[in-house]
Amino acid sequence: MVKNFWDYESQFPEAYFSYHYAYPVAKMAAKYLPKGASLVDYGCGPGFLIEALLAGNYRAAGMDFSPDTVERAQAKFAGQPNFLSIFRFDDIEKHTGKFDGVFVLEVIEHLYDDALEDLLNAAKSLVKPGGLIIMTTPNEEKLEENYIICPVTNKLFHRWQHVRAWSQDTLCEHLTNKGFEIVDAFQTSFSASLAAKGKGSVLRQKIRGLRKTLKYAMSSRKKRPHLCVVARVAE
Repeated sequence: MVKNFWDYESQFPEAYFSYHYAYPVAKMAAKYLPKGASLVDYGCGPGFLIEALLAGNYRAAGMDFSPDTVERAQAKFAGQPNFLSIFRFDDIEKHTGKFDGVFVLEVIEHLYDDALEDLLNAAKSLVKPGGLIIMTTPNEEKLEENYIICPVTNKLFHRWQHVRAWSQDTLCEHLTNKGFEIVDAFQTSFSASLAAKGKGSVLRQKIRGLRKTLKYAMSSRKKRPHLCVVARVAE
């Protein structure tokens, strides 16, 4: 059911977090990464973050669970300098210890305990010694605000299949307990960036980003919508 959901949503690129914020995320991550780092986007979807990483002269790969998504993304980037590959989960397991960093964007809010444990173990296995995992997730999301009802079953479900909410404290504590060392953790708004995408012309998008930057600058108490944690495997 999850696969069917995202195979359908892949027709609508604006539904993806990385469609809007891949370039702001890549810009944010640059200060933690060596030049020319080898990076993999875990759950890459159509490859919006891969595009931003390639533009930043990183060596970039992706992993996704949907065969259709993998095929389309592989075709999109084939032949580009510094593009490594798009892997399916079974294939990427062969590339343990190959990457300087793993991005996990807007994934962990979708996962119950067993699947979250599998993801963290996979992330650990993919990075070189001292490598990083860079995560984003909604900041203190109120799940009920995105509940909708299925008219067939009369069951409530989250519009984007989120099953848990994270705060900065709970995510840092969870990662520390799982053997990660926190490098940095912060709340932010990637929409308050001139590189964020949105509706309208490029000029309109930049104006919108500038307005949001000023809004958050004028209100230090206003809750930021995005949470970001940078961590490495504790030695």
